[in-house]
Amino acid sequence: MKHIKSNYTFIIFALIICASFLSTLFFNKKTETLEITRSNIAFSHNEKLGFINVKNILNDLVKYGHGPSINNFCVIAYESKEKQSPNYAWVYWKEKDAMILWEPVEIGEKVDLTYSRRYLDLTKDVVNNEEELHGSTYKVTRNWVDNTLSECKKYGQEYIINNQ
Repeated sequence: MKHIKSNYTFIIFALIICASFLSTLFFNKKTETLEITRSNIAFSHNEKLGFINVKNILNDLVKYGHGPSINNFCVIAYESKEKQSPNYAWVYWKEKDAMILWEPVEIGEKVDLTYSRRYLDLTKDVVNNEEELHGSTYKVTRNWVDNTLSECKKYGQEYIINNQ
């Protein structure tokens, strides 16, 4: 009986290892192009890349995200060098200590950053180094956050939004 239990333990352990490997292999592909490779070009967002009505979108984010009376944002956009990869932007919300992924939408579609597929709480979703990611496709490293915020200060656009 003891031998059977150890075999089950080994099989369960092996399945967990395989599942972890497969999730890293398959799920990292979606975020790989957004993994803010420094080969992408950072710049201040503009209309040609689909980031329009920024103040209105940030006003909605503050309203629906229950922001305080004064909210400071920095928006940094990235133009992908790969044709199949979309351009994207990161929105840093100082008062919420959050980074929010902004992906352009089709003309006429409403942008609602409260439903972004990457809404990073910088107090919970940041680890010290790559080893601490443990295969996570959601968490980011402190180095990535620091680099993105530095680029935002250098190339991005800052906004102050009052919550009415």
